Parts: sequence; C-alpha cells; structure tokens
Amino acid sequence: MALRLSAINLDPSERSRFLYALLGFMCVASAALIGRSAGDTLFLTRFSVDYLSYMYIGTAIVVICASYAYATFAAKMPLGRLIIRTCLLLILLLIVLRFALLQPWAGYRILAYFLSDLVVNVPMMLFWSFAAMLFNPREAKRLFGFIGAGGTCACIGAGFLVRPFAAKLGTENLLLLIGILIGGFAFVVSRRASSPAPSARA
Repeated sequence: MALRLSAINLDPSERSRFLYALLGFMCVASAALIGRSAGDTLFLTRFSVDYLSYMYIGTAIVVICASYAYATFAAKMPLGRLIIRTCLLLILLLIVLRFALLQPWAGYRILAYFLSDLVVNVPMMLFWSFAAMLFNPREAKRLFGFIGAGGTCACIGAGFLVRPFAAKLGTENLLLLIGILIGGFAFVVSRRASSPAPSARA
C-alpha cells in the first residue's frame, strides 16, 4: 500500500480499524463511480438524453424509499448484520439484472439506471454508518481525511480501468464488477464484526 501507516501517526489500537475503514471505503467509492458510469451508459444506449430529467425524479423516489427502509431496519437489527444483508441484496440484484439484460426488453436499462443510483447512494450510507461505529469523534476528525483520500485513489484507478474493461467484456459486465466490490465491502464488515477489537469509544 502506497500510503504508509507510520506517516499517519496511528495508535496501535487504531491500525486495524483504520485499515478496515480504508479498504471498505475504497470498495464503496470505486463501486459508486463504476455504477454511475454503467447506469448512464446502459440507459443512453437505448434512450435519448432528453429522458434523463424524468429519470432524476424516479431515482430520487427510489433513493428516498431505500433510505427510509434502511432507517427502519437500522432500529431493529445490529448494524453489522444490516450492512452485510443489504450488500448481499444489492449483489443479488446486480447479478439478476446482468442476466436480465440478455433479453431485448429496453425496460431493463431503466432498472439498471435506478439500480446504479442505489449503488452510488446506499453503500455510501452503509459505509459512514460503519465508520461511525469504528471511530469516536476525535479519531474520526483525524483519520477520515486519509480514508477519503484512499477512496479518491481507488476512484482514479477505477476510472482508468472501467473503459478498457467495458470495451473488452461489455458494459453489462460492469454490474458484476460492482457486485465484487460491494462484496469486498461486506467482507470487510464481516471480518470486523467477527474480530475482537478495542472499543471505538475510548
């Protein structure tokens, strides 16, 4: 990893939490960038750009409903379990939609646009809930900038890779790549949830 942990002046109790958060955010940020690109491309290959204004309304409704559902379940379920289950649901939707796009019906491209907005917004919401669980406010103030920088680096790398990947394997297969990245985030959360660790409240 290019970023040396010693340069961030991490306490021993912070190192594992920082690495979990950094890797998780790199997965989430790159998935969001690829998701937005894939959703736009899949939609615009069948529909005119003039329809995007209507899509903005639809995606706003979809994201609001998803946020409401998340808030509802967050009050009833441990956060780690909720994050993992939500990620698994998104992965399932991405896989199903990928194979649905083998069919000629153009409506699947509209669904891809909506799902891309969920991929942009929901994992970000999940990540910051996860990060708030890991760090107390003092740690967050000191470390979140480095975590954000890691996400930016991941987006730069994804930006370079997404075009040749889509050209060689097809834009539709970007949905599977997004699923892998979201799966990486879920894996990070599951490892953190299963490992005994110092309290983030200290």
